[in-house]
Amino acid sequence: MTQEQELDLISLAKAGDEQARDEILLEYGKLVRTIARSIEIAGAELDYDDLFQVGNIGLLRAIGSYSAGSGATFKTYASHCIKNAIIDELRKKSPLVTVSMGDDVALVENIPSPADPEKDYIDKETATLLFDAIRSTLTDAEFEVLRFYLDGMSYQEISSKLDMEKKKVDNTLYGIKKKIKNVVK
Repeated sequence: MTQEQELDLISLAKAGDEQARDEILLEYGKLVRTIARSIEIAGAELDYDDLFQVGNIGLLRAIGSYSAGSGATFKTYASHCIKNAIIDELRKKSPLVTVSMGDDVALVENIPSPADPEKDYIDKETATLLFDAIRSTLTDAEFEVLRFYLDGMSYQEISSKLDMEKKKVDNTLYGIKKKIKNVVK
């Protein structure tokens, strides 16, 4: 789909055209799945299906609020809306939300609770210990695959970036998920 076609569909969807909205949802379903899976792998308290549904709500919000004059492509804007919708939902369920693996640093946002700074400190320490445990469990190659995946890259993009077969990326992520579940137990 060209950018012009995409902008036309977004305009139609904003005007209430359900077929245009559904076409955008289908087109960006893979993006929602990728983001939901990356957060599921990070050990979110919601299961994949719930994360996917919340991600779709974020995508619907993106359709309704996107402005072509903002300078960002719809895909970039939608990615942020999807991630934010999921993170907002996770904040309701848990005091800690993993945002990204970044450059060997876990970026963790705490829900502010000025009434209990001791709990905030303990939660942050727990998140740091969990990140360190996961990091020490994974090989450097696995950690790179996980980092790229959590940043929203597709299997194909990871495969190209790391010069590895797509199937190997899939197998590596499967192994990572098992290792993380063992760490969390």
